[in-house]
Amino acid sequence: QSTQFSQCSLDGMAPVIARARGVCLGNPDYADVGVQLPASPHNVDTSTTFSLPVTVTSTGTATANDTRLEVDLPAQLTYESAILTGGSCALVVGPGIGNRVSCTLGDLAAGEQRVGELRLSGSQLGSLNAQARVDADNDYLVGNNSANVLIGLQSAVDLGLAFSMQPGTLYVGDLVEFTLDVSSLRSQPVVGGTLTLFLGGIPIESIAAGAHGCVIEQFDSRMTCQLADVPSGTTTRIVVRARPVWPNFNFVSASVNVVND
Repeated sequence: QSTQFSQCSLDGMAPVIARARGVCLGNPDYADVGVQLPASPHNVDTSTTFSLPVTVTSTGTATANDTRLEVDLPAQLTYESAILTGGSCALVVGPGIGNRVSCTLGDLAAGEQRVGELRLSGSQLGSLNAQARVDADNDYLVGNNSANVLIGLQSAVDLGLAFSMQPGTLYVGDLVEFTLDVSSLRSQPVVGGTLTLFLGGIPIESIAAGAHGCVIEQFDSRMTCQLADVPSGTTTRIVVRARPVWPNFNFVSASVNVVND
C-alpha cells in the first residue's frame, strides 16, 4: 500500500494549502460568579440573633455584569438585616417565593470578592436548610452558582454544676463543707433553674445560698433550691455545711435542671 500522494492529489490540495491561515489561540474571556456558605452544620443558638456568612466571588476573566444573590431561608428563621459590601439586600415574601432574601451587587470585576452576612434569628430547636444562588447577566457557567448549608439551632441555655467537699475524708462529728458552683454556660441567662443535693443521711446544719431559695427536707439530709436567675457567662455559689452523726458509707449527689437545657 502506497504512503505517498499522487501528483493528481497534490495538485488538488495545493489551492487549499495556499489559502490556509494560522489561528493563534489566547486566554478565554468569560464571566463566572460563584457563591460560598459556611460548612455544615452551622451551629447557632436559639432566641438570639446570629450571623450567616455569604461570600460571592467573580472567578472568571471578565467583569460579571449586574450580579444578583438570592438566599432561600426556612420559615422557622426570621430575617433581621444584612451587611453586604458594595450591595444591598431585602426580604421578599410571597406565594411561591417563601422566605427569600434578595440582594443586588452590581458589576463584579474579574477576581473581585464580596463578603456579607445575613443577621437571622430562630426559636425552634432543630436542623434547617438554607440555599443560596448567585447569577449575572453574562454568566453562563452555572456549576458554582448555588450552595447549601445546614443550620443547627441549639439551645442557648446551658446550666452547669461543679461540686466539691472539704475535707475529703469524713469522721463522725466533724463538720464538712459542700461547695456547689452553678454556671450559665451559653448565650442566654438561666431562668427558673433548680438544684438538688442529697447527702445520703448526713444531716445538714446550715446553708449559704444568697438569693437562691433553698429548703432542707427528708430527714435533714436533702436540699432543694429554686435558683435565682443566673446571667449568661456567670457563676453563683451555694455552700452547705453538714455533720455526720454515725459511721456509714454515704452516697452524695447533686444535680441542676432547667427547661431547654
